[in-house]
Amino acid sequence: MRIWGLFLMFAGCAGGGIQYCAIQKKRLALLRHTLSALEILEGELGTSALPMPELCQLLQRHSELAVRDFFLELTQRMPELGRRSFASIWRQAARCHLAGLGEAPMEAYLALGEKLGRYELEQQLSAVRQCQRALRRSLESAEAAYPAERKLGMGLSLSLGALLLILYL
Repeated sequence: MRIWGLFLMFAGCAGGGIQYCAIQKKRLALLRHTLSALEILEGELGTSALPMPELCQLLQRHSELAVRDFFLELTQRMPELGRRSFASIWRQAARCHLAGLGEAPMEAYLALGEKLGRYELEQQLSAVRQCQRALRRSLESAEAAYPAERKLGMGLSLSLGALLLILYL
């Protein structure tokens, strides 16, 4: 019976490392999908004169994961415009669905929401490009750091499991 307990304890430590790696991979996917949505947003802003509600619906249909949920919430909250600003709706949806982006990308994304639908088209496009650059930098640094973080996360969790096994044997 004690062997099973030790095995489960070690498996729990290994599972913690696997979970850590899964969170890191999920963050990378979220950054990629958010960048993809911003590319569509930039293209649509530059070529068509879609009103913001229709643009949000289009982005919802062409997005994945939490980014789709973000644009879905934005679309659902559009009737609140007038009582609330677009920026506050954007901010609430972003904090709810895109919290995994990280601090710097989130700040850039929230700043984008302050400019969309509020300024001239060129200023909006400039804000989209600025947000894309910030997210791209975060994605590149996260991709570069991921192999080392994966090794560290798995190494620490497996080492902890081994240490606990030694202590209890």
